[in-house]
Amino acid sequence: MRRHKGTVLLIVMLWFAAAAVVSAEPVTIELWGWTPGSVTGDKLAELIEDFNASQDEVRVVLAGETGIDKLIVAYAGGAAPDVTFNVADMAALLGGPNGILLPLDEFIDGPNGVPREAFIPDMWSFSTVDGKVYQMAVEGNERGLFVNTALASQVGLDVNQHRPIRDWNDLLDWAKKLTLRTGDEVTQWGFNANHNLGGDKWHWVWLNDGKLVALDYSESLVTHPNTIEALQFAADMIHVHGVAPPDHSGGVQNPFIQNRYAMVMERSTFIANLERQGMTDFITLPGPVGVGKEGGRFSGASASAIAIVNSTKHSEAAWKFVRYITYERGLEFAETRGGIPFLFEGLQNEKFRTQPWEAFADQIVNLRPERLPAGLPNDVFSNPFTQAWNRVIRGEVPASIAMQELHEVVSARLAEFRQSQ
Repeated sequence: MRRHKGTVLLIVMLWFAAAAVVSAEPVTIELWGWTPGSVTGDKLAELIEDFNASQDEVRVVLAGETGIDKLIVAYAGGAAPDVTFNVADMAALLGGPNGILLPLDEFIDGPNGVPREAFIPDMWSFSTVDGKVYQMAVEGNERGLFVNTALASQVGLDVNQHRPIRDWNDLLDWAKKLTLRTGDEVTQWGFNANHNLGGDKWHWVWLNDGKLVALDYSESLVTHPNTIEALQFAADMIHVHGVAPPDHSGGVQNPFIQNRYAMVMERSTFIANLERQGMTDFITLPGPVGVGKEGGRFSGASASAIAIVNSTKHSEAAWKFVRYITYERGLEFAETRGGIPFLFEGLQNEKFRTQPWEAFADQIVNLRPERLPAGLPNDVFSNPFTQAWNRVIRGEVPASIAMQELHEVVSARLAEFRQSQ
């Protein structure tokens, strides 16, 4: 009898020992993100390696490149990763009670969480759906005003005063002084008013407190007076005041570097391009707002966001990596990507208290966040808006007429889109 009990005890002890060995094996988390070969991809690979070496419980494996459509297909087939990177719209597109992303609130506020107040409020605004957080973001790509200081000094403009260009009256005044002519030929344009990307055009409207589309897809708002005023002001810079070129088919960055455009509205990542070109004669300013306006900004523009897919079997382990990449090493990752960090600690660094970064740190905290509805197909709004914008900018039609015609088009397409949904 004693022998039998001893055998049982030995078996139990061996079982517990085996279980301990099994539990010591790290949990493997599959991640979709940037692959090595780019600056961001190389940095992500470095952070994954550091994370894996820092502890024994979780092992992260980069299993594929990111992509919304690809993720949806993989999820439907039961092959989605545990964690995925994507752009800021990911939460709005894939979050919510019927989405495929895992709510993060219990982890954020849990024992291994992060202090919400460590991040700028705007980060939470585009990461939250129906009151729950579905992603964390590392950094964003702000828009701001770039001014060629050498050209400004040549015409007697004081670039050293605090916020020399606060609104569109100031912008027009500087653009007039910075536009130079030899006879009928313009040798230097004061400003570029024909903004390049769709997001740049939207940002211009929001600087004037304009509206575009209701976030619930319910209606077109393009006939808002401030929207019409914003487009008309841009066109008038070209056709009435003659301080901006009627065409910029070659883009805006090279003409700025080549001293042909004295001022441009551009993304914060333009700074890296200027540094590579060895150009130091420039300052940046927060996007000037419409006269008498509060001013908004493109919230979460090009932000890199990371989320946990709700099909994961290892949510705690997945959160451990999300926390590491956005909070513990978030500032380092943002620095590598060349964006504006969403951690207050980063914005308090000396870099973001001096030129040329201070303007972007200032406006990301102080300008009202604005967004387009996530998931809105380009043919419903973006494409027709760009066509209407181009007609106004070319001087073919007043902004009031173009926006009324656009309103009718977008309203009809929104109705079709809502019905299809």
